[in-house]
Amino acid sequence: MSAAQQDDQDFRENDCISFREPDQVDEQPLVDYHTLMEPGTSEIVIKKSTFLGYAFPMTEEQAAIDQLEAIKREHNDARHHVYAWRLGIPGQTGSQQLQRYSDDGEPQGTAGLPVLESLSRLDLTDAMVVVVRYFGGILLGRGGLVRAYSEAASTAVAAAEPVLMTSQDIYHLVLPYAYFDTFNHRAALQGIAILNTEYGSAVSLEVGVPTEKVADFLAFTANLSGGDVIPAFYSKRYVPLTVPSPEVEP
Repeated sequence: MSAAQQDDQDFRENDCISFREPDQVDEQPLVDYHTLMEPGTSEIVIKKSTFLGYAFPMTEEQAAIDQLEAIKREHNDARHHVYAWRLGIPGQTGSQQLQRYSDDGEPQGTAGLPVLESLSRLDLTDAMVVVVRYFGGILLGRGGLVRAYSEAASTAVAAAEPVLMTSQDIYHLVLPYAYFDTFNHRAALQGIAILNTEYGSAVSLEVGVPTEKVADFLAFTANLSGGDVIPAFYSKRYVPLTVPSPEVEP
């Protein structure tokens, strides 16, 4: 197991990690946003310098500071602990947007900004990245530093699974087994997320339906079952949808 993989296992258990729970509901309309699903790590070696990348979902600045301090303690013999974070949901009433980054002693503009751009170019928020550098004794130059920090950060972000948190209407329904396969197929075609499935004498489902597709969802469920199955609205909440993995720039 590499150093980054071991640290990833350690930091997955760290209480500093935070994200907006998918079932968190406010009275105000929910705004879709991109974030990270889970912690991710990376490790690259360039001219004897080792760069360890850590990406996390994160909703509070104090939690981000605590996470940074935990990484500094873990890697207290490293030369640099470069970081960036973006917090808050753009367009969400009452959500304060905030971003910070630091070169942590590297030449200005060669470290913190490339790390920040690993988040901003994917429009990610409620997320942070830290890149730890163990200096190998060979100077990389400004361009080399930018490429190294960008690669370490972007690879960690890709490993953390970028997702679109989308506001959906949550319905519960109970289906006879005879309808289950057809329902699954139609749900996939309509972009309806099956969030939970329980098997008993019938199949109990919890599904997430984009608001603009609710009418179609109710209609096809009624047509499928001859009106016998009536989905029950439960709540509105965030549902994470996987987005294509970004290509890491060389």
